[in-house]
Amino acid sequence: FIVAVVERLQLADEKPTEAVEAVLREWRQFLTPSPGPPGHDKIASLIGELLVAVDAVDVGGATAFSSWIGPSGARHDFRRGSCAIEVKTTRSHTGYRITVHGEDQLMPPDDAQLFVHLVRLELVPGSGHSVASLVNQLLSRGVSAEKLFSALASSGMLATDLPTTADLTFEVRERL
Repeated sequence: FIVAVVERLQLADEKPTEAVEAVLREWRQFLTPSPGPPGHDKIASLIGELLVAVDAVDVGGATAFSSWIGPSGARHDFRRGSCAIEVKTTRSHTGYRITVHGEDQLMPPDDAQLFVHLVRLELVPGSGHSVASLVNQLLSRGVSAEKLFSALASSGMLATDLPTTADLTFEVRERL
């Protein structure tokens, strides 16, 4: 919360009290109790997308996080310039079973290339990645807390769900 207020003060010409009030209004969704954490498949899917978000930030810096547009309802999960990436995550031990949401999801955008990134995960208690661990990685790389938690909320994972799902860990078995 404090980081979001400081970021807002740096970007906007506001009085400190106005900045605090504005951030508090935007963060109300993070302060409301969750109806319950998402299921294992949803968490696995989110981990697949967060792994690609970490990759994007590692290559392009913290601002590359804005290429993750899937949570805002976009057709593809990531888009930057003439490149789009659709992330498909599976927990299947064999085969490449994925779910395609809509007939145009695997169609490239006009004047752009589409890449499909497959992530195969296995639920392994106490080992691997959790949503919380990937959130911590992104925050440590300078990603805006406000943008990250907003994207998570749009994806169905409230900040209040992070502690209750921290022990739900997946190991990456394959990335194609």
